[in-house]
Amino acid sequence: MGRMKSIWFCLGLTWCLLLANVVVANGQQTAGKSKSLVLEVTRNGHGNIFPLRTQLYFRLYGSGRIEYETPSPFDPEASKPNWDFILKTCYLSKEKAEELLELARKIDVGNLNSFYPPVGEALDAWMVTTVRFTTSKGPKEITLHNIRLNNKKTEEAYPPYLLKLLRLIEELRPRTDEERIYKWDTLY
Repeated sequence: MGRMKSIWFCLGLTWCLLLANVVVANGQQTAGKSKSLVLEVTRNGHGNIFPLRTQLYFRLYGSGRIEYETPSPFDPEASKPNWDFILKTCYLSKEKAEELLELARKIDVGNLNSFYPPVGEALDAWMVTTVRFTTSKGPKEITLHNIRLNNKKTEEAYPPYLLKLLRLIEELRPRTDEERIYKWDTLY
């Protein structure tokens, strides 16, 4: 009789472990969908422009979480500028996250060019902005050179839905005081 109890105990324990494993796996799938990367915007300056290395400007996840890099605080005592970035994370409000996710879903990524040349002439510097989308067909990368979101020529050269998305990203991205002062907070 004692042996039979231990067999039933082992079977019950095995069943509980299997059930717990299924529940955990299901929870991870749901969390994975909300944590999945939707889009990412990076920028890299060349010449006489900030930033002089690749900066994560905006990264959006399905949960509404965003990540972005800001310049480290200015130190007047330093012998040279500190161009290190600090990675920051925050969450968009539910309404703003839904608005941005909806706009990102509406974009027909397949019809976007991989490269958009500069609209104006660059004198001593140029900015390379890269937008990466995660789609059902795989990742899509778009490279924009010296984009000016408020320039009439830009309106004519770029798809309106891409400009609308970039303007919304620029509006939603949190800014530091230094970014506002030195105007490092805009896409260009």
